[in-house]
Amino acid sequence: MMGEVARATSGMDIAEVNKILGKLVPLYEKNYASAPAGKTFQECYDVKTITPTDEYMQVYDGARKKLEDLGLVF
Repeated sequence: MMGEVARATSGMDIAEVNKILGKLVPLYEKNYASAPAGKTFQECYDVKTITPTDEYMQVYDGARKKLEDLGLVF
């Protein structure tokens, strides 16, 4: 995800990136102190095939959709 976001923002005007961040940060900042712990690689992927789990793909797809809704073009 981080690589995709880096590619999507590469070359964007900084003011446009800041607009997206201005919409994104308020969605999460109230939960910083109580955010759930992340999961390990082994919990997110089948380690034999390096295939993401269905749960991980739902999280990924949701995050990507949220970023697209905020104006990021992948």
